Amino acid sequence: MSKTATILAVKASDVDTIPFGATPLSELPLMEIPAAWAGPRPQLETDETFLQIIPYVLIKRGDEYLTYVRTPTGGETRLHGKASIGVGGHIDAEDFVWGTDGAIDVEQTARRGAQRELKEELGIVSMRYDFQWLGFLRWDATPVDRVHLGLVFLLDLDKQGYHEGVNLEYFQAEAEHALGDLRMMSVEELRSTDLELETWTTLALDLL
Repeated sequence: MSKTATILAVKASDVDTIPFGATPLSELPLMEIPAAWAGPRPQLETDETFLQIIPYVLIKRGDEYLTYVRTPTGGETRLHGKASIGVGGHIDAEDFVWGTDGAIDVEQTARRGAQRELKEELGIVSMRYDFQWLGFLRWDATPVDRVHLGLVFLLDLDKQGYHEGVNLEYFQAEAEHALGDLRMMSVEELRSTDLELETWTTLALDLL
């Protein structure tokens, strides 16, 4: 995605009921956001009155989750060398889904953005309703943390009936260069690993 793209965000004041950390969807009413805002990425990257919506998709096969290390070819320098179980990124204008009231449907737009990211990054062709929405990620340790809101989705390949060939070997062959050292790991292995996990992955483990 271009660094000057138009992306999706919401006013931070509209979601102030979402606490910092990982929050299961069951602990909050469904996301009733008065209005989403489509704006220029350069402005939103530094404006803490808005939160950029990021779909963060966890891919499960059996009892294990796809795990990878972010390589130097990725766009986010601060994350290089860190391990992640989340696939996703900013929601671009091409992902927008409009509701019957003429406003952007945030949930459906996030699901479409997740579809696009999985296709681009791992070659997975998915349907919007393949994803189980688990909850939210929000953190405030750095200026970058304070301008993002993660929507955590789970893609359970077994539950959704994906072909057995959609497996680690497939991901290793299809993954874009920004995703390296791909492997499958259980929650227990992720909690005890020597890999340096990115913050959102550490938080997301509490939703599993």
